[in-house]
Amino acid sequence: MGGSQQGLEFPVLYDPEATVVKQYGVFNAADEGKALPATFVIDKDGYVRWQYLGKSTSDRPANSLIFDQLREINTEPKP
Repeated sequence: MGGSQQGLEFPVLYDPEATVVKQYGVFNAADEGKALPATFVIDKDGYVRWQYLGKSTSDRPANSLIFDQLREINTEPKP
């Protein structure tokens, strides 16, 4: 689990075969098969609620931005 220092818990994906990377369209065959930098926030029902797609290997969202998105999703009223 990640985010424990922020009072949040969420799973972090480990994808050594690049199965999910390919499904989400961030597989980069031009760079030895390395994934493009991408962050997805997926809710408990499996819906992508937020995504950040980097333009280069160093283009990643600030942790605070990711935690803000997680907090927003976790505080939404339940139907």
